[in-house]
Amino acid sequence: MRQSLHRRLRHLEELSTQVRENESWDDYQQCSEQIIKTIRLRLLLLGVEQEEHESLADTSARALGINSHELQARLASGVDPYLECMKERGIYDLLKRSVEESRMQATEEVNVAS
Repeated sequence: MRQSLHRRLRHLEELSTQVRENESWDDYQQCSEQIIKTIRLRLLLLGVEQEEHESLADTSARALGINSHELQARLASGVDPYLECMKERGIYDLLKRSVEESRMQATEEVNVAS
């Protein structure tokens, strides 16, 4: 009886571990997909399209005007090379102003409706 109980508990622990690992993998996949979407959006903001022969990293490096090794180095150091580039090119300020204007307009519309 005890061996049977221990066997069932061990089996339940194994199943629980598998479920946790699968959930972790699903989270990883969702996070990866979101990162790729974000990178593609940033490339779009920079006016760069990925060419057939290019990896996403190569396209990113080309968009930023650096080589892939420099891109890896910047990412590894915790620097957001896209943000740097968008600030240098004035894109960041344009986006920031646009968001602020949209918020102001939405606030005005809410105040008028009240």
